[in-house]
Amino acid sequence: MVAFTPLVLWRALPALEGRPVPTPADAAPAAAASPRAAPSPVVTAVIPSAPGNALAPVLLALPHEASMLDAVTRIQSLWGTPALERTALRTHMDQVRRLDLPVVLEMFHPARADTCYLALLHVDGDDAIVGIGNEPPQRVPLAEVDRLWTRQAVFLWRDFNALAGTGTGDPGRTEAWARESLARLGYLRDADLLSAVTRFQRDADLAADGRIGSRTLMTLYSRGPYPRPRLGGTS
Repeated sequence: MVAFTPLVLWRALPALEGRPVPTPADAAPAAAASPRAAPSPVVTAVIPSAPGNALAPVLLALPHEASMLDAVTRIQSLWGTPALERTALRTHMDQVRRLDLPVVLEMFHPARADTCYLALLHVDGDDAIVGIGNEPPQRVPLAEVDRLWTRQAVFLWRDFNALAGTGTGDPGRTEAWARESLARLGYLRDADLLSAVTRFQRDADLAADGRIGSRTLMTLYSRGPYPRPRLGGTS
């Protein structure tokens, strides 16, 4: 297997983190949807299985930038039209499955110099349902996806309570929401919010710095009663 330098693997990701996903064709923002509106289902049809080695040759020919756009568009369609946050994370499959969010994965092929992307739409046991380019979803072995994944991921998620605004958020409101969320999850044993956030981050495989940043917000939302497309279950 060819080793890839961090520069190659991260090429397209710094510009993504924390930026909202535009609606298709730069349409004017739609009216805010109710947080309780049900998102689109992830899987709506029986998807035939591809051969176990079918993924590698597809990745070899997949365009770098176009594949990112296609993967983002697929996941956007699962959520609906309101803008989403984007959070880049270097992670592993166990953490991806715990977050339970459809996600854009950066992929490699040993015979190419750059990377490409696919949308991991659903996990069904040992199988993955993936969106590649503009082709219909495919069922492939999850182990094959994991083998050819660089460990870089871009998560798209909805900030239901508008807490993650760049430079415009209300720290007091964010802390109050985090306190309520952590108490519901059993982390807030006392009034020390910093310790509760740090414990939660450590359990979630996040940097345990005690800060309520976009990755912590995304993970707290993923543990809450919010309607969303799910990677491993029903919406």
